[in-house]
This record gives sequence, structure tokens and C-alpha cells, in this order.
Amino acid sequence: MELAPVPRRRPWSWGARTTLTVLVIAPVFLLVLVPAAFGLERYVMTSHAGDAPRGSVVLARVVPLGDLEEGDVVTFARAGTSGLVSGAVVEAGTAGVAVRVDDDELPIGDRTTVARLVLAVPLVGYPFLGGVYTPALALVALLGGLALCVVFLRDSWRAPAPRRDVGMPAWTPHWAEQG
Repeated sequence: MELAPVPRRRPWSWGARTTLTVLVIAPVFLLVLVPAAFGLERYVMTSHAGDAPRGSVVLARVVPLGDLEEGDVVTFARAGTSGLVSGAVVEAGTAGVAVRVDDDELPIGDRTTVARLVLAVPLVGYPFLGGVYTPALALVALLGGLALCVVFLRDSWRAPAPRRDVGMPAWTPHWAEQG
């Protein structure tokens, strides 16, 4: 009985591994470095506000109240609380600025500046919300990390392939050559 050799899977090339690493790590660096480089502030949306769904990472720029228009999504500190509030501007005019937050209309008050949404990246902020969906997200992150470990470390725990030229030295000095 003759057994046919099983072809080995070709390992990922250095370029493929590098590309995968860049594609995984680049968004993280971009969400950390872009705000610092362009003077933007970074927030995680804890509730739906305007065009930014819950769990989005929001990049916002501090602007004066006079620059706001209806529909802008803003983040500010609510008077009397330590947390931030995000909502859509429903009224912007000479009488002041009002923001809709969780079906309530709040006046912004005597602030001179607020942070206006520039860019929202959906779903990225869920791991930072804490307490909400944490077990499911932890499981997804764990499985993703394990998959990356398998891809990158697969060759290191595999037994090396046997050498085909067994019995022959890998290198023969020129003076030892027969000839």
C-alpha cells in the first residue's frame, strides 16, 4: 500500500503577517494619535445622540456656542454632575442653545464653548463602556487574540521539516571537494 504525502500548508509570508498586523493595529493608533495631532477630543458615546450611535468613538473639536447649528452633536459637562452629556442641538439662536439628551431638552447655559462632533467611528467604543455587554465583548476579544496568536506562532511550535540531504554536510569546504 502506497501512501501519498500530504502537502503542507504554505506558511504565511512575512509580508502577509506584516499586512495583517498593520491592519489590526493601525486603527488603534489612528484613534489615539489623530485626536492629539489635530487638537480633537475623544469621547465614547454612552447613549444615542444625533448621528452618533451608542458605543461610537467620537472625535470632537471645541467650538464657541455661536458656531453651532441645529443638528450638530455636542458634548458638554452638565451642571451639577461630574459626567459628560452628549446630544443633538435642537435650537441655536440668539436666545441660547438647547440640546436634546435622552428625550429631554436641556439649555447649555452660560458656557462659552462645547465639543462638536467631527467624526464618529461606530462600535469601537463598546469595550470602554464597562458593565454593558462586557462578557460577550471579552469573549470576542479573547477569541480574536487567540486567533492572532495561532496565526503568528503556528510555525514556532511545529516540528521542523526533516532535511532532505541527510548524511551530507550542509557545507563542504572547497579543499575537501572531490574532483
